[in-house]
Amino acid sequence: MFYKDTLQSFSTYELPDYSKEYPVTIEVQPSYDGSVNLILNDNTQPPRLINSAFAVTGGGKGKFIKRHFGSRTNYYEEDKLDSQTRLIQNSTKFTYIDLGDGEDGKIEGIQTGGELKGGNYTFYLRYGDADGNKTDIVCESGIISVFNGTPGDPSSMVGTLSNELTDKLV
Repeated sequence: MFYKDTLQSFSTYELPDYSKEYPVTIEVQPSYDGSVNLILNDNTQPPRLINSAFAVTGGGKGKFIKRHFGSRTNYYEEDKLDSQTRLIQNSTKFTYIDLGDGEDGKIEGIQTGGELKGGNYTFYLRYGDADGNKTDIVCESGIISVFNGTPGDPSSMVGTLSNELTDKLV
């Protein structure tokens, strides 16, 4: 594991205490950038994903992979190690969806120019990182009705038949 922006290894007590009673399985898998991920799981604690920051090259040699994202997800900080290594991400931030009531009573989040099927939708949001790891669901939109007609003009609104497309997008 690597700390901050330097190529130096470190040891830590911040990973969970693993027990002999629950052996840890370690799965090795390739990551999108050629480096190697280690997935640790003992079936009692949240599974961990630790990126080695190395890729195997020809001849059995390794190559250091330096990711160039705003947040380098294969660099770890000891005070954030718990959240940075969880395979299933979580969030402690409150999130909300505000489609807003625009002028004329129109819901700003629903617009024309799409091809949504008519009906009622509920949207669920999750956070994700540069590696594609996602949190559990952090927010639910509530019911959003998609119909034919102009929002804010009740006389133009009509329901849809089964699988009928509208001109709406969210």
